[in-house]
Amino acid sequence: AEQVGLPVVVSSALESSVGIASGVALAAALPEEAATFHGAPLASGLATVNLFGADVAAAPLLPSGGQLPVGRVAPDAEQFPAAPADQREWWTARARRVAGLLPPGECAALLDLLAS
Repeated sequence: AEQVGLPVVVSSALESSVGIASGVALAAALPEEAATFHGAPLASGLATVNLFGADVAAAPLLPSGGQLPVGRVAPDAEQFPAAPADQREWWTARARRVAGLLPPGECAALLDLLAS
């Protein structure tokens, strides 16, 4: 954007608080001049968590005074139910197939995760 003189606006479609926190971190890391247009500050479009009925974070990332705090947000397993056994088995089998397509040195972490 800088090379062609365009301003930068960070926005989201529909993300959980975990995804929004990443967008907030990116927006906060931008130099101030990158997020202005003719001297006027541009707002990032990241306040979409309240469009969901529930969130994966125990404390959803909601705006206060038109701002979102910068910081990590982790999913909380208590906020969403476990998938039914048939869905878990399908996704586990799929992940194993994908692991089989990876180079040997790159599939170990995925296989370790599946084993836990």
